[in-house]
Amino acid sequence: MIFSPFMDPLDHSSTRMHLRRNPAENASLDALLRGATVVTGNARAARRIERAYGQHQRASGHKAWASPAIFDWRSWMNHLWQQWSFEAEAAPLLLSPLQEAELWRQMLGSDAERVVAADSLASLAQDAYALLSAYDAHSSRKDLWQDPDAEHFRHWAARFDEHCQQRQWLSPSLVEAMLTQAVFHGEIRLPAEVCLVGFDRMVQAQKNLCEQMRAAGVSISEPTALASDVAETSSTSKDVFAFACAPEERSEMVACAQWISEQLAANPQAQLAVLATNIKERRNQIDRIFRSNLLRATLSHSTHSCAIASGSEDSRSASTQDIASSQTTPPLKATEPEQIYEFTLGHPLAEQPIVHAALLALAWLTAPLEQDDVTWLLLSGFLGHSTQERIAASELDLWLRRNTMLRPLVTLQTLVTSDAPSGPSRRPSLPKGLHQRLEQGFDFARSNHFSEESRLPGNWCELARRALSALGWTLGLRRSSVQQQTLRHWEQALEEIARLDLFAKPIRYESFLALLKKQAQESLFSPESTGANVQIMGPVEAAGQSFDGLWFLGATDTAWPATGRPHPLLPLSVQRTAAMPHSSKEEDWRIAQRVTKRILTQCNDAATLNAQPASLIASYARHNPDGELRPSSLLLERSAQPPIEIPSAPLTGQNEKLESFDNSAVTLTEGHMQGGASLIKDQAQCPFRAFSLHRLRAREIEQPAWGLNAQQRGT
Repeated sequence: MIFSPFMDPLDHSSTRMHLRRNPAENASLDALLRGATVVTGNARAARRIERAYGQHQRASGHKAWASPAIFDWRSWMNHLWQQWSFEAEAAPLLLSPLQEAELWRQMLGSDAERVVAADSLASLAQDAYALLSAYDAHSSRKDLWQDPDAEHFRHWAARFDEHCQQRQWLSPSLVEAMLTQAVFHGEIRLPAEVCLVGFDRMVQAQKNLCEQMRAAGVSISEPTALASDVAETSSTSKDVFAFACAPEERSEMVACAQWISEQLAANPQAQLAVLATNIKERRNQIDRIFRSNLLRATLSHSTHSCAIASGSEDSRSASTQDIASSQTTPPLKATEPEQIYEFTLGHPLAEQPIVHAALLALAWLTAPLEQDDVTWLLLSGFLGHSTQERIAASELDLWLRRNTMLRPLVTLQTLVTSDAPSGPSRRPSLPKGLHQRLEQGFDFARSNHFSEESRLPGNWCELARRALSALGWTLGLRRSSVQQQTLRHWEQALEEIARLDLFAKPIRYESFLALLKKQAQESLFSPESTGANVQIMGPVEAAGQSFDGLWFLGATDTAWPATGRPHPLLPLSVQRTAAMPHSSKEEDWRIAQRVTKRILTQCNDAATLNAQPASLIASYARHNPDGELRPSSLLLERSAQPPIEIPSAPLTGQNEKLESFDNSAVTLTEGHMQGGASLIKDQAQCPFRAFSLHRLRAREIEQPAWGLNAQQRGT
């Protein structure tokens, strides 16, 4: 809590806002100044409003102020639950998601032996139970379900409820229902006013809680109507997309990057959004193309630049020649990647380098690793701290590869106990400090009987921390902000596993490692937002935010409306009655229609406040590796003109400035080039290959293999 000495945080009668924001943000900030609680549909919208509130307070001359009551829905539920459970004597124990998953594995009983992946089946059962809770459809379980899989789940759910009732446990999916009962009995303190922001639709459990709060006297306001209640109106000249068509996906992304550079050159403070369908699969490609087109000291637009820079009628009716024209735009100043664009979707925690190193190091204590993993671990810098240690480790790795000492699997014991052979070709040794840390880690695992004993998950978590400390993991590493955030998420993953002590079930070290890897793989990590001008996200994630311009990538009929399969453990009739996602094509269409309407509204509202036309573009590629594509009919019907053709982007920039270097340092020690016929062969195939192999003496890295290699077999 930050207290302002300059004003009473609850008295804002003399303070009004004159910020150029969209109506939803202005209404949210007005509600905060009245002392209301603001609840958003997602965490990113909550952070955006919190940032806007701070900007307003600084603009008002305040140096300190009370922390505003801003939550995303899940955080608000946790806040209310902690408040109620602390005072209620009969409050049940709220299970963590990992604890619930373990309980569902137990509820499968003998059915788990009849399937290949029992963990996956338990996860499906957990998701099905959460859907029934969210849509208040547990009453449907009273009747027999004709589908065999659904009937099995109905029995598992009955055992789950009985088990939780006996032990006073509660599934996280039932928090809204339990809080609704607490509000009904007057057992929880509620704010006087709640402001809901950025909800495309509310599930039945959320609606029940809000209705009960209204009955208890809470004023619940919605700055913009819920998307489910937004009436479809006829498209006007300002709420339509400019539709564009590219020959393939790469050209589409290049055109989007050129559009971003034009928008930021015209207005460096512009807030832009790139909505991408299937963003998880396309993230790396988008990142690569955006980096190559945006992150330069000078961004000059070549002849294939897309000129759909504004949302005016002229730009929507532009011809193909206008788009392909070589217009020039003021260049963007040099800046870092994080300052231009950022992805809202995180990566799995296990893919973060510092966590990947920890998982490999823990596995290496008791089991061999593949040679490539050992090489990466020793050269990553998370065990070898100094540059000298990493260079020495790389020399040892190179010697082992060139002297056919490799094996596909390498144990830690072999590396720390083997002596370097004597003779003229003596094997390089590990640096003293690195060797000592590896030996300490190996001795710690052996003395604590990692391979023999079973322990509770919480005990294994503590031993894992101590083992990593003995190995010198991250010791002396100059941690960046992202690494610090990653380590916090790593600790949270360990704490989640430690909570499994609730079941008092000892496990082996191998099972603990498998559980830790699974938890790290399923936990998404996204660095804290840096407030970049360009936000790359999915269409649903944009709820509660406004933008000066927006580009909808991949607007094909297979991607939007988003499609999916009904849940396999619930009867289709139950899903359709509750209007669950993907229960029918009509339901998917209605959801996408609401989201599309919200996108148009929030962008045009921001454009109206800024007295500038909104730049709204939807694009698709005619072809991808799977075949021919068609535009989304839902977005195409909101386009005033036929799709504009985007020309094919060349593989290399036409106006790229080539770098030059002095190669005089690469001398021929023998005075002539060796290689014989192979030199002529390599030169004919690829001049750069010939230069690399015969002039720079580059060699392909040897790969480990079982048995004799080709040279050994030949002798």
